[in-house]
Amino acid sequence: MRAAKKRNYQVATRVFPEDPDMLYISLSAGKAGIFVRNSGTENKISINLRGSKSDAANLKQIGQETIKILFDELKNYDHHFCKLEWDALSQIESQFLNEKDLEIEKSSKTRLVTEMQKQGLIEMSSKGFRLTVLGKWYVGN
Repeated sequence: MRAAKKRNYQVATRVFPEDPDMLYISLSAGKAGIFVRNSGTENKISINLRGSKSDAANLKQIGQETIKILFDELKNYDHHFCKLEWDALSQIESQFLNEKDLEIEKSSKTRLVTEMQKQGLIEMSSKGFRLTVLGKWYVGN
């Protein structure tokens, strides 16, 4: 909400009784909006940003800041999959790697790589996977 106010949006939260797992933040009386929702069935949270094209750059920045807050506050660092993620990210941080070259349990590799890509932590390059800007921030915190 601080990020939105910093960009001169008026901010209000709205509760949807039929969907208690969703946080909705209305920006400038509905001109734009941020939806943060817990999956309910999986250990995942989604962020959806809605607005006009003229709000796109601001919404993207607000979304990136929201992701960082969620990573800091809600990621379960004791979860086995999160530990595998840290291990893989530390390997990718030091060098470009393909999925087959990651030194983690084979049964989780494909799912892990897919989830890290969905989270925006890694991306494929011509030399293999590398950390994104968000991935570098995440590893550095």
